[in-house]
Amino acid sequence: MRALILFITALSACAAMVSAQGQIPDADDIKRLEQMAETGDTAAFHRVLEYYDLNAPVVLAAVSEEGIGYDDVCQDTTKTTTPPPPDTGAATSDYFTSRLRYWLEKGLANNDPLATYITGMRLYDKNDAKAMSYLERAAEMGNVDAMMFCGSIYFDAGSIDKAIKYYDLAYKKDVPCAGWKLAGCYIKTGQYRFDETFDVIYKSANLGCPDAVRMMIKTDPGNPKWRELYERMELEEVQ
Repeated sequence: MRALILFITALSACAAMVSAQGQIPDADDIKRLEQMAETGDTAAFHRVLEYYDLNAPVVLAAVSEEGIGYDDVCQDTTKTTTPPPPDTGAATSDYFTSRLRYWLEKGLANNDPLATYITGMRLYDKNDAKAMSYLERAAEMGNVDAMMFCGSIYFDAGSIDKAIKYYDLAYKKDVPCAGWKLAGCYIKTGQYRFDETFDVIYKSANLGCPDAVRMMIKTDPGNPKWRELYERMELEEVQ
């Protein structure tokens, strides 16, 4: 399951980069984005992080009591070299890993939510507890992927109150399927009224969560809105 989680995370990072500029950044783009990131451009910093997270090997660093066990590999990015194209060669893998380490370390020092989330995801296979401390922190700093991940992990572990906490954070950020996940938590506890459960499913359906839309089709079959929304989502997925 963890390997699948990391694979999905990599795909999400790739999709984010493609949607941002219509294509995955090339070497010149990354060089320019790194220069911008060094001056404090948060959007550029996140693009750089996503790029190196996508291309670096999954195994990143050991865990120590103090935190991430980084090697002293990148001291000065003002002398940034042009990134080589992604491949499976050892030298290229080392390069991407070293660049990711540098940017993660920089991001963690500045309490960046995305850097904190990526760190947690990359530590998850090595040390669940340490990883979750980063992921919970990222969620509380506003990273919606961390919110949904924490909610899922705690739901699967049977810690429903904690799952509700993180799904609710995502729900308030209008993450489409957060309401659907919340409804599952509400049903699991048996402590919530029907109208509370219905409300979060209804909002989730309006935001485009497929499971919630399917539920609304069954609940309110006479309303063409739900069928039209579902058909539009299927069309967008095909495209």
